[in-house]
Amino acid sequence: MMMVKTNELLRKGEVLFLSYQLEEAYAIFSELAQEEEPRAMYFIGELYWQGFGLASVNHVMAYEWYKKGAKLGDPLCQLCTLLHMELDSKKDSKDEKIQEKISDLLPTLENMAKAGDAFAQYELASVYVGKSGITIHHHSSTHWMQLAASQGHYGAMSELVKSAYADKRFDDAFVWCDKLAHMGRVHAMYSLSTLYKEGLGCDKSEQQAAIWLEKAATAGYAKAQVELAVYYEKQEDEDSALFWYEKAAEQGVLSAQVEVAYAYMGTTVVAANHEKACYWANQAAKQGSRDGKFLLAQCYWEGLGVDMNHALADNLLTELANTQEADIVYSVARMYAKYGVEEKAQTYMIQAAELGSKEAKTIIATNYETK
Repeated sequence: MMMVKTNELLRKGEVLFLSYQLEEAYAIFSELAQEEEPRAMYFIGELYWQGFGLASVNHVMAYEWYKKGAKLGDPLCQLCTLLHMELDSKKDSKDEKIQEKISDLLPTLENMAKAGDAFAQYELASVYVGKSGITIHHHSSTHWMQLAASQGHYGAMSELVKSAYADKRFDDAFVWCDKLAHMGRVHAMYSLSTLYKEGLGCDKSEQQAAIWLEKAATAGYAKAQVELAVYYEKQEDEDSALFWYEKAAEQGVLSAQVEVAYAYMGTTVVAANHEKACYWANQAAKQGSRDGKFLLAQCYWEGLGVDMNHALADNLLTELANTQEADIVYSVARMYAKYGVEEKAQTYMIQAAELGSKEAKTIIATNYETK
Protein backbone atom coordinates (compact mmCIF):
# COMPACT_ATOMS: atom_id res chain seq x y z
CA MET A 1 0.00 0.00 0.00
CA MET A 2 2.87 2.32 0.87
CA MET A 3 4.48 1.62 -2.53
CA VAL A 4 1.22 2.55 -4.31
CA LYS A 5 1.07 5.86 -2.43
CA THR A 6 4.72 6.56 -3.23
CA ASN A 7 4.18 5.89 -6.93
CA GLU A 8 1.09 8.10 -6.96
CA LEU A 9 2.99 10.94 -5.30
CA LEU A 10 5.92 10.46 -7.65
CA ARG A 11 3.67 10.60 -10.68
CA LYS A 12 1.95 13.71 -9.32
CA GLY A 13 5.34 15.36 -8.83
CA GLU A 14 6.40 14.48 -12.37
CA VAL A 15 3.19 15.95 -13.81
CA LEU A 16 3.76 19.14 -11.82
CA PHE A 17 7.38 19.22 -12.99
CA LEU A 18 6.33 18.94 -16.64
CA SER A 19 3.66 21.59 -16.08
CA TYR A 20 6.39 23.89 -14.73
CA GLN A 21 4.69 24.09 -11.33
CA LEU A 22 8.06 23.71 -9.74
CA GLU A 23 7.48 24.80 -6.15
CA GLU A 24 4.70 22.23 -5.76
CA ALA A 25 6.83 19.59 -7.50
CA TYR A 26 9.81 20.34 -5.25
CA ALA A 27 7.67 19.93 -2.13
CA ILE A 28 6.56 16.46 -3.25
CA PHE A 29 10.03 15.34 -4.29
CA SER A 30 11.51 16.58 -1.01
CA GLU A 31 8.96 14.55 0.95
CA LEU A 32 9.70 11.45 -1.14
CA ALA A 33 13.47 11.96 -0.89
CA GLN A 34 13.20 11.90 2.90
CA GLU A 35 11.64 8.46 2.48
CA GLU A 36 14.69 7.36 0.43
CA GLU A 37 12.87 7.38 -2.93
CA PRO A 38 15.76 7.57 -5.47
CA ARG A 39 13.70 8.73 -8.45
CA ALA A 40 12.68 11.83 -6.45
CA MET A 41 16.36 12.55 -5.88
CA TYR A 42 16.89 12.77 -9.64
CA PHE A 43 14.28 15.53 -9.86
CA ILE A 44 15.71 17.47 -6.94
CA GLY A 45 19.07 17.23 -8.67
CA GLU A 46 17.52 18.55 -11.88
CA LEU A 47 15.90 21.45 -10.04
CA TYR A 48 19.24 22.46 -8.53
CA TRP A 49 21.17 21.84 -11.76
CA GLN A 50 19.00 24.21 -13.78
CA GLY A 51 17.92 26.50 -10.96
CA PHE A 52 14.33 25.56 -11.77
CA GLY A 53 12.01 26.94 -9.13
CA LEU A 54 14.93 27.60 -6.80
CA ALA A 55 16.85 30.75 -5.94
CA SER A 56 19.80 29.95 -8.17
CA VAL A 57 21.73 27.25 -9.97
CA ASN A 58 23.73 25.03 -7.61
CA HIS A 59 25.62 22.28 -9.44
CA VAL A 60 27.37 21.01 -6.33
CA MET A 61 24.06 20.50 -4.52
CA ALA A 62 22.59 18.91 -7.64
CA TYR A 63 25.47 16.46 -7.86
CA GLU A 64 25.05 15.46 -4.22
CA TRP A 65 21.42 14.56 -4.90
CA TYR A 66 22.37 12.61 -8.02
CA LYS A 67 24.92 10.67 -5.96
CA LYS A 68 22.34 9.83 -3.29
CA GLY A 69 19.91 8.56 -5.89
CA ALA A 70 22.64 6.63 -7.71
CA LYS A 71 23.62 4.77 -4.54
CA LEU A 72 19.98 3.73 -4.15
CA GLY A 73 19.94 2.37 -7.69
CA ASP A 74 18.17 5.00 -9.81
CA PRO A 75 19.49 4.73 -13.42
CA LEU A 76 18.94 8.42 -14.21
CA CYS A 77 20.88 9.47 -11.13
CA GLN A 78 23.61 6.98 -12.02
CA LEU A 79 23.88 8.50 -15.49
CA CYS A 80 24.01 12.07 -14.15
CA THR A 81 26.78 11.23 -11.69
CA LEU A 82 28.83 9.80 -14.56
CA LEU A 83 28.11 12.78 -16.83
CA HIS A 84 29.17 15.26 -14.14
CA MET A 85 32.04 13.34 -12.56
CA GLU A 86 34.18 16.50 -12.58
CA LEU A 87 32.18 17.65 -9.54
CA ASP A 88 33.29 14.65 -7.50
CA SER A 89 36.52 15.55 -5.72
CA LYS A 90 37.17 11.90 -4.88
CA LYS A 91 37.06 10.61 -8.46
CA ASP A 92 38.94 11.25 -11.68
CA SER A 93 36.66 12.75 -14.34
CA LYS A 94 39.10 11.47 -16.99
CA ASP A 95 38.61 7.87 -15.89
CA GLU A 96 38.36 5.82 -19.09
CA LYS A 97 35.85 3.50 -17.40
CA ILE A 98 33.26 6.29 -17.27
CA GLN A 99 32.24 5.81 -20.91
CA GLU A 100 32.17 2.06 -20.35
CA LYS A 101 29.85 2.52 -17.37
CA ILE A 102 27.60 4.83 -19.39
CA SER A 103 27.46 2.25 -22.18
CA ASP A 104 26.44 -0.37 -19.62
CA LEU A 105 23.52 1.86 -18.57
CA LEU A 106 22.19 2.35 -22.11
CA PRO A 107 20.10 -0.86 -22.32
CA THR A 108 18.30 0.06 -19.09
CA LEU A 109 17.72 3.63 -20.28
CA GLU A 110 16.49 2.37 -23.65
CA ASN A 111 13.95 0.11 -21.96
CA MET A 112 12.74 2.98 -19.79
CA ALA A 113 12.52 5.26 -22.83
CA LYS A 114 10.61 2.67 -24.86
CA ALA A 115 8.18 2.31 -21.96
CA GLY A 116 7.38 6.02 -22.35
CA ASP A 117 9.54 7.57 -19.63
CA ALA A 118 9.99 11.16 -20.88
CA PHE A 119 12.94 11.78 -18.59
CA ALA A 120 14.77 8.67 -19.73
CA GLN A 121 14.04 9.70 -23.33
CA TYR A 122 15.59 13.12 -22.71
CA GLU A 123 18.69 11.79 -20.96
CA LEU A 124 19.15 9.12 -23.63
CA ALA A 125 18.87 11.76 -26.36
CA SER A 126 21.50 13.84 -24.56
CA VAL A 127 23.86 10.86 -24.46
CA TYR A 128 23.38 10.07 -28.14
CA VAL A 129 24.04 13.67 -29.18
CA GLY A 130 27.58 13.24 -27.85
CA LYS A 131 27.16 14.73 -24.39
CA SER A 132 29.04 11.87 -22.74
CA GLY A 133 31.70 10.97 -25.27
CA ILE A 134 29.59 8.07 -26.54
CA THR A 135 29.54 7.71 -30.34
CA ILE A 136 27.14 10.30 -31.74
CA HIS A 137 23.85 8.98 -33.15
CA HIS A 138 21.98 12.03 -34.48
CA HIS A 139 18.98 10.02 -35.65
CA SER A 140 18.53 8.29 -32.29
CA SER A 141 19.10 11.54 -30.43
CA THR A 142 16.46 13.39 -32.46
CA HIS A 143 14.02 10.49 -32.12
CA TRP A 144 14.19 10.39 -28.33
CA MET A 145 14.32 14.17 -27.97
CA GLN A 146 11.13 14.55 -30.01
CA LEU A 147 9.36 11.87 -27.98
CA ALA A 148 10.37 13.57 -24.73
CA ALA A 149 9.28 16.96 -26.06
CA SER A 150 5.93 15.58 -27.19
CA GLN A 151 5.31 14.59 -23.56
CA GLY A 152 6.01 18.12 -22.39
CA HIS A 153 9.66 17.86 -21.34
CA TYR A 154 10.77 21.49 -21.60
CA GLY A 155 14.46 20.59 -21.62
CA ALA A 156 13.82 18.51 -24.73
CA MET A 157 11.76 21.29 -26.26
CA SER A 158 14.57 23.76 -25.64
CA GLU A 159 17.07 21.46 -27.36
CA LEU A 160 14.75 21.11 -30.36
CA VAL A 161 14.45 24.91 -30.56
CA LYS A 162 18.25 25.24 -30.55
CA SER A 163 18.72 22.64 -33.28
CA ALA A 164 15.90 24.14 -35.36
CA TYR A 165 17.48 27.59 -35.09
CA ALA A 166 20.88 26.19 -36.04
CA ASP A 167 19.41 24.48 -39.11
CA LYS A 168 17.23 27.53 -39.93
CA ARG A 169 14.09 25.39 -39.60
CA PHE A 170 12.09 28.30 -38.24
CA ASP A 171 8.71 26.58 -38.61
CA ASP A 172 9.87 23.95 -36.10
CA ALA A 173 11.52 26.58 -33.91
CA PHE A 174 8.25 28.51 -33.75
CA VAL A 175 6.20 25.43 -32.78
CA TRP A 176 8.40 24.52 -29.83
CA CYS A 177 9.03 28.15 -28.80
CA ASP A 178 5.29 28.75 -28.69
CA LYS A 179 4.75 25.71 -26.45
CA LEU A 180 7.56 26.72 -24.11
CA ALA A 181 6.40 30.33 -23.95
CA HIS A 182 2.90 29.28 -22.96
CA MET A 183 4.46 27.14 -20.23
CA GLY A 184 6.06 30.27 -18.80
CA ARG A 185 9.65 29.83 -19.98
CA VAL A 186 11.01 33.38 -20.21
CA HIS A 187 13.75 32.63 -22.75
CA ALA A 188 11.10 31.15 -25.02
CA MET A 189 8.88 34.22 -24.57
CA TYR A 190 11.74 36.40 -25.74
CA SER A 191 12.57 34.11 -28.66
CA LEU A 192 8.91 33.96 -29.66
CA SER A 193 8.82 37.75 -29.68
CA THR A 194 11.81 37.77 -32.04
CA LEU A 195 10.20 35.20 -34.35
CA TYR A 196 7.02 37.31 -34.56
CA LYS A 197 9.05 40.47 -35.09
CA GLU A 198 11.05 38.95 -37.96
CA GLY A 199 8.22 36.81 -39.35
CA LEU A 200 10.28 33.63 -38.99
CA GLY A 201 8.17 30.47 -38.97
CA CYS A 202 5.03 32.57 -38.62
CA ASP A 203 3.25 35.60 -40.03
CA LYS A 204 5.04 38.80 -39.06
CA SER A 205 3.21 40.56 -36.22
CA GLU A 206 4.52 43.62 -34.39
CA GLN A 207 1.60 43.31 -31.98
CA GLN A 208 2.40 39.73 -30.99
CA ALA A 209 6.10 40.59 -30.84
CA ALA A 210 5.35 43.40 -28.37
CA ILE A 211 3.02 41.21 -26.29
CA TRP A 212 5.60 38.45 -25.83
CA LEU A 213 8.44 40.90 -25.29
CA GLU A 214 6.50 42.50 -22.45
CA LYS A 215 5.66 39.09 -21.00
CA ALA A 216 9.36 38.17 -20.97
CA ALA A 217 10.28 41.54 -19.45
CA THR A 218 7.57 41.25 -16.79
CA ALA A 219 8.86 37.76 -15.95
CA GLY A 220 12.24 39.34 -15.19
CA TYR A 221 14.26 38.61 -18.34
CA ALA A 222 16.79 41.46 -18.40
CA LYS A 223 17.50 41.31 -22.14
CA ALA A 224 13.79 41.71 -22.85
CA GLN A 225 13.58 44.60 -20.38
CA VAL A 226 16.31 46.50 -22.23
CA GLU A 227 14.74 45.79 -25.62
CA LEU A 228 11.35 46.90 -24.34
CA ALA A 229 12.90 50.11 -23.01
CA VAL A 230 14.38 50.79 -26.46
CA TYR A 231 10.96 50.10 -28.00
CA TYR A 232 9.33 52.70 -25.74
CA GLU A 233 12.11 55.20 -26.49
CA LYS A 234 11.27 54.92 -30.18
CA GLN A 235 7.62 55.52 -29.25
CA GLU A 236 8.81 58.63 -27.35
CA ASP A 237 7.37 57.22 -24.13
CA GLU A 238 10.26 58.21 -21.86
CA ASP A 239 8.55 57.24 -18.61
CA SER A 240 7.93 53.66 -19.75
CA ALA A 241 11.42 53.47 -21.22
CA LEU A 242 12.94 54.56 -17.90
CA PHE A 243 10.78 52.05 -16.01
CA TRP A 244 12.16 49.11 -17.99
CA TYR A 245 15.73 50.43 -18.08
CA GLU A 246 15.60 50.68 -14.30
CA LYS A 247 14.29 47.11 -13.99
CA ALA A 248 17.24 45.89 -16.07
CA ALA A 249 19.64 48.14 -14.16
CA GLU A 250 18.52 46.53 -10.90
CA GLN A 251 19.64 43.21 -12.38
CA GLY A 252 23.10 44.61 -13.06
CA VAL A 253 22.79 45.32 -16.79
CA LEU A 254 25.56 47.86 -17.38
CA SER A 255 24.08 49.61 -20.42
CA ALA A 256 20.78 50.03 -18.55
CA GLN A 257 22.53 51.53 -15.52
CA VAL A 258 24.15 54.14 -17.77
CA GLU A 259 20.83 54.94 -19.46
CA VAL A 260 19.10 55.39 -16.11
CA ALA A 261 21.92 57.61 -14.82
CA TYR A 262 21.68 59.84 -17.90
CA ALA A 263 17.89 60.01 -17.61
CA TYR A 264 18.01 61.12 -13.97
CA MET A 265 20.64 63.74 -14.81
CA GLY A 266 17.82 65.49 -16.65
CA THR A 267 18.98 64.77 -20.19
CA THR A 268 15.46 63.60 -21.18
CA VAL A 269 11.93 64.75 -20.42
CA VAL A 270 12.14 62.75 -17.18
CA ALA A 271 12.44 65.02 -14.14
CA ALA A 272 16.01 65.27 -12.87
CA ASN A 273 16.86 63.31 -9.73
CA HIS A 274 20.53 63.81 -9.03
CA GLU A 275 20.69 61.40 -6.10
CA LYS A 276 19.43 58.57 -8.32
CA ALA A 277 21.67 59.73 -11.16
CA CYS A 278 24.70 59.57 -8.87
CA TYR A 279 23.68 56.17 -7.52
CA TRP A 280 23.33 54.59 -10.96
CA ALA A 281 26.46 56.32 -12.29
CA ASN A 282 28.33 54.81 -9.35
CA GLN A 283 26.89 51.34 -10.04
CA ALA A 284 27.94 51.60 -13.68
CA ALA A 285 31.38 52.93 -12.73
CA LYS A 286 31.92 49.94 -10.42
CA GLN A 287 31.42 47.72 -13.47
CA GLY A 288 34.04 49.70 -15.38
CA SER A 289 31.74 51.90 -17.45
CA ARG A 290 33.53 54.97 -18.76
CA ASP A 291 30.24 56.80 -19.20
CA GLY A 292 29.45 55.94 -15.60
CA LYS A 293 32.79 57.34 -14.45
CA PHE A 294 32.32 60.57 -16.42
CA LEU A 295 28.84 61.05 -14.97
CA LEU A 296 30.07 60.27 -11.46
CA ALA A 297 32.93 62.74 -11.88
CA GLN A 298 30.40 65.38 -12.92
CA CYS A 299 28.27 64.61 -9.86
CA TYR A 300 31.24 64.97 -7.52
CA TRP A 301 32.55 68.11 -9.22
CA GLU A 302 29.22 69.91 -9.19
CA GLY A 303 27.83 68.37 -5.99
CA LEU A 304 24.89 66.79 -7.79
CA GLY A 305 23.20 64.27 -5.50
CA VAL A 306 26.35 64.04 -3.36
CA ASP A 307 28.61 66.37 -1.42
CA MET A 308 30.95 68.27 -3.72
CA ASN A 309 34.32 66.52 -3.81
CA HIS A 310 36.81 67.68 -6.43
CA ALA A 311 39.43 65.19 -5.26
CA LEU A 312 37.18 62.21 -6.03
CA ALA A 313 36.19 63.74 -9.34
CA ASP A 314 39.85 64.31 -10.18
CA ASN A 315 40.67 60.68 -9.34
CA LEU A 316 37.98 59.46 -11.72
CA LEU A 317 39.13 61.74 -14.54
CA THR A 318 42.76 60.72 -14.04
CA GLU A 319 41.73 57.07 -14.17
CA LEU A 320 39.90 57.72 -17.43
CA ALA A 321 42.84 59.59 -18.93
CA ASN A 322 45.13 56.70 -18.05
CA THR A 323 43.33 54.55 -20.62
CA GLN A 324 45.48 56.36 -23.21
CA GLU A 325 42.57 56.28 -25.67
CA ALA A 326 42.35 59.43 -27.76
CA ASP A 327 38.59 60.00 -27.50
CA ILE A 328 38.55 59.35 -23.76
CA VAL A 329 41.50 61.66 -23.06
CA TYR A 330 39.89 64.33 -25.26
CA SER A 331 36.67 64.11 -23.21
CA VAL A 332 38.69 64.43 -19.99
CA ALA A 333 40.34 67.56 -21.38
CA ARG A 334 36.94 69.01 -22.30
CA MET A 335 35.60 68.35 -18.82
CA TYR A 336 38.56 70.05 -17.16
CA ALA A 337 38.10 72.99 -19.53
CA LYS A 338 34.41 73.14 -18.60
CA TYR A 339 35.35 73.45 -14.92
CA GLY A 340 38.08 76.03 -15.56
CA VAL A 341 41.06 73.82 -14.73
CA GLU A 342 43.07 75.21 -17.63
CA GLU A 343 46.43 73.58 -16.91
CA LYS A 344 45.03 70.04 -16.87
CA ALA A 345 42.71 70.83 -19.76
CA GLN A 346 45.68 71.90 -21.88
CA THR A 347 47.85 68.94 -20.80
CA TYR A 348 45.20 66.38 -21.69
CA MET A 349 44.25 68.17 -24.91
CA ILE A 350 47.87 67.90 -26.10
CA GLN A 351 47.97 64.26 -25.00
CA ALA A 352 44.73 63.53 -26.88
CA ALA A 353 46.15 65.15 -30.02
CA GLU A 354 49.31 63.07 -29.74
CA LEU A 355 47.12 59.96 -29.44
CA GLY A 356 45.39 60.89 -32.69
CA SER A 357 42.27 62.84 -31.69
CA LYS A 358 41.25 65.01 -34.67
CA GLU A 359 39.08 67.20 -32.45
CA ALA A 360 42.00 67.86 -30.09
CA LYS A 361 44.31 68.68 -33.01
CA THR A 362 41.74 71.15 -34.39
CA ILE A 363 41.36 72.91 -31.03
CA ILE A 364 45.13 73.16 -30.53
CA ALA A 365 45.59 74.49 -34.07
CA THR A 366 42.80 77.03 -33.59
CA ASN A 367 44.24 78.22 -30.28
CA TYR A 368 47.68 78.55 -31.91
CA GLU A 369 46.30 80.64 -34.79
CA THR A 370 44.37 82.84 -32.37
CA LYS A 371 47.57 83.60 -30.53
